[in-house]
Amino acid sequence: MIKKTYKSFKNKSFINNIEMNSLKLSQFQRLTFDEMTNKMKNEDFVATSRNELMKFLKQVGYSKDFSMKIVLSSFLIFFHKEELLSKDQYAEKLFELAKNLVLAIERENHKEVMISLETFVSFFGIWKKRDSMLLVRPMITTYMQIDIALGDEKNEKRIEEYENMKKSIRNKVRCIGGKQGLEYLDNGKIPYYLDEKVFQDMESTIKRAFWDVFQENMEGKKYDALLQIIKDLKDLVFSLIPNRKDLLKDFESKLDLDLLEQLLKVTQDLDYNYILNITNLFIFYVEKLQSASEDENTKMFKDNLLLKIQNKEEFPKLLRFFFENCFQKLELIKTQMSILGMKK
Repeated sequence: MIKKTYKSFKNKSFINNIEMNSLKLSQFQRLTFDEMTNKMKNEDFVATSRNELMKFLKQVGYSKDFSMKIVLSSFLIFFHKEELLSKDQYAEKLFELAKNLVLAIERENHKEVMISLETFVSFFGIWKKRDSMLLVRPMITTYMQIDIALGDEKNEKRIEEYENMKKSIRNKVRCIGGKQGLEYLDNGKIPYYLDEKVFQDMESTIKRAFWDVFQENMEGKKYDALLQIIKDLKDLVFSLIPNRKDLLKDFESKLDLDLLEQLLKVTQDLDYNYILNITNLFIFYVEKLQSASEDENTKMFKDNLLLKIQNKEEFPKLLRFFFENCFQKLELIKTQMSILGMKK
């Protein structure tokens, strides 16, 4: 269809200049997600933009019908990728095709618009069957996290902000997931797909392999990995408190990586008490930064760690237990802060 239509296009000696003003990037680039979705619900706007695009394509003999809502969704994806798309190959492919279509329309290149339109609409149908619920999943997760935060919040202004965030999320879920998406949201359930288990199992295997190697390095007294992990953990903590210069300074005074590196080079062994002091430092910041809902879980983590110390568990296994769990806790804190737009 595309080749046949493009052949017709090449045989045209003159094409009137029909502009697609309603689909220019300037019409969308300053709009928030909610503003853009409202614009795309406007029947007059949809009709105008469809009429302009159809006239543009008819200049080269393209008369195939298409959904204008799908075409407009390419702009939504292009400008609000982070809010809309999950991070998998389907989503990345859809974003690339959306970008191609949006930029082709901006350039008003007939060939590019035809090809981009065909490929985007075709792939959108494939993607939507699988990913409409994946799209709303992070939104539902955020919604649930806000509900948890509301349970601990007493500040009326912050409560109002949370409620407004919930309304905005609900609007997004309705727009993307429709009735099914709202059912998941209202029931507090997260959409899950069996084919994802393959990727999750793979990720889990990779993580286990990483910590297996870490433990083996500790057993072989190869401490470069330990230094790097402590540094990464420190950087993770610092990313959570970028504005707290007092805490950053205090942390630096209690964790001297250069000194630890020199000690390891000189002694070729770990100072048990020194490393335990480091673990206590990180636990202090986990407790300081985590949500109240995680307090009980962290207490169990500390109790288990203390029990392992009392039972004189092998140091490499003890270190693995601490760092593996501490990373998980700090990454959860980072995710929750990101969801709620918080930085300390």
